[in-house]
Amino acid sequence: MTGFDVAYKKIDTLVPELWAEHQPDLTIHVGVSNISCIQLETKADRESYDIVDNDQFCPADKKHCMAGPDTITTDLDVAQLHDKFNALEPKVAGLTAQISNDAGKFICEYTYYTSLNCRGPSKTLFVHVPYQGFTEQEIAEGLERILDICLKMM
Repeated sequence: MTGFDVAYKKIDTLVPELWAEHQPDLTIHVGVSNISCIQLETKADRESYDIVDNDQFCPADKKHCMAGPDTITTDLDVAQLHDKFNALEPKVAGLTAQISNDAGKFICEYTYYTSLNCRGPSKTLFVHVPYQGFTEQEIAEGLERILDICLKMM
């Protein structure tokens, strides 16, 4: 999926297909936001999706189409990930992480809910990265550090 493929219905089919095909031990979804640090998302909600996507679609009743709980929280230890990321030296270009409880009620959170619901909360994380203020290389290094910490925690 490209960075411009912002559509709920594509998430409905693509995420479950990718999980079924690859059956990864860990999936880290990444989205961009107008933030100054990495945000480690803790949960995704089933409701409140009222933003229209690029296909001019909005979920019926503002709810995710998958049946499931109102909120799903990752089982990954986000607090430990946060602490380790921020403590590790050398720092990645001053990039820090913070814990977030709101992934945005749009495609990012919708994707996170889909993945948490399809495969379970022990194998899924969503990370928001800043879209400005850091180079692509610095963001990549930060994401690599997150992946390394998560794999060690598993």
